[in-house]
Amino acid sequence: MYEVYNGKMFSRIAALIVDLIIVLCIFVTIDILITKNVANNVWQYDDKVSQYENYQIDYGIAYKDAEGNLIYVDDVEDSTLEAFKSDESVLALAQDITTLQIIQISFDLFVSEILVFFVLPLIFKNGQTLGKKLMRLGLVNSKGLKVANWAVFARFIIGIYAVESIISVLTFSPVPLILSFLIALFTKKKTALHDLIAGTRVIDIDKTIIFETFEEKSAAIEEYEKTKKKEEEPKLISA
Repeated sequence: MYEVYNGKMFSRIAALIVDLIIVLCIFVTIDILITKNVANNVWQYDDKVSQYENYQIDYGIAYKDAEGNLIYVDDVEDSTLEAFKSDESVLALAQDITTLQIIQISFDLFVSEILVFFVLPLIFKNGQTLGKKLMRLGLVNSKGLKVANWAVFARFIIGIYAVESIISVLTFSPVPLILSFLIALFTKKKTALHDLIAGTRVIDIDKTIIFETFEEKSAAIEEYEKTKKKEEEPKLISA
């Protein structure tokens, strides 16, 4: 009666899709309204990109059409490309642009993901994001008890943000995300990478009774067994 039931994989995938759509909407909004303005006003990001394009034009790697679009030249001599890639000014500028892009993406991801994977679970309780709430899923700790707020935060900041998001961005690789999915698919408790890190578990909230402490759960089990025993006594007497 008081078992912990894993959330079904289909429901978890559906919940994740809902959450990722919300993350994407917040990400784009933050990027347009805040991040790009700060990047341009503080770090002159657009100016650096324009300067880099001018370098490409000067080296004959690209040109601009009548509408101002940058068009890359198909047949560029190897010596020209080598000269472009070895130009210290070009390298320094490219590094600045890449660094600013990483900062922008990291900030946008942090804001959007902390709202979806930490703030909303604090509001909905039991570690529920909007997607989990819609799909009737929740979180418990590794012992099957009520998940603590610090565990929800660790799940977000270390598992989802640092490992699965930032490492994927820095390496330009979906490997952390794929690894997390495979772990959830093949482990007994269906725990994804971020759940293993935080010591959490996704459960079916309609089938699972969530207790605050182990003592509370033990008392409930004991009371249930006493009630069941009393119900069985008249049957034994009549028999």
